[in-house]
Amino acid sequence: SVGNPEYGTPLVIRDSIPTGTTYVAGSASFVANASSVTKSGDILYSTDNGTTWSTTEPAAASVTNIQWWLDQSLTSDDSAGENTMKVSFSVTVPTTYLTSGNDAVISNTGESALGTGPAFDEDTATVRIQGPYSVSGQVFLDDGTGGGILGNGTRDGTETREGPIKVTL
Repeated sequence: SVGNPEYGTPLVIRDSIPTGTTYVAGSASFVANASSVTKSGDILYSTDNGTTWSTTEPAAASVTNIQWWLDQSLTSDDSAGENTMKVSFSVTVPTTYLTSGNDAVISNTGESALGTGPAFDEDTATVRIQGPYSVSGQVFLDDGTGGGILGNGTRDGTETREGPIKVTL
């Protein structure tokens, strides 16, 4: 088992909002799954880099740090992966993050602790920001009809336009 809330040492996941980004209001989530018990916990927010905490979500732009406090021990005796916990939050990334059209990288490190104690584990996620996100141009059926060359990526001859298309970014 990890964490013991009865003795003031619950499992706590801590994270900070990456520099230059803004927390998205209401996006902090806490999902715990267990076969025999429904685990839950509290989400705490800081607006002063972790000096003080509140369970009331403040204005999104002021959030600097988030903590998730599990209210039961997380056990490791589960072979089916049912005793798991997932925390997440979203941020917006301003277009100024991209300089001169170059890609940007955001690295964010979260950590695990027992209560207010020091971190016993941490992990860093790196996200490549590519943008600005836009799609332009024409879509056509590159099938070689009308004198075109099949599959050359160019509209030549009388190849027909296709549409609508779905783009996922």
